[in-house]
Amino acid sequence: MLARLTQALLQEARDELALTLRDVVAEAVSQELMRHRSELDRLEPH
Repeated sequence: MLARLTQALLQEARDELALTLRDVVAEAVSQELMRHRSELDRLEPH
């Protein structure tokens, strides 16, 4: 029984970590894309 509870707890922790990591990566990609767009706007004459 303890092994099953431990396994369930570990799976829940892995799932939460995966969601958090996905959010962190999505935010980092978004910021990087904004930075690149900003650089392009600065370089392109209007």
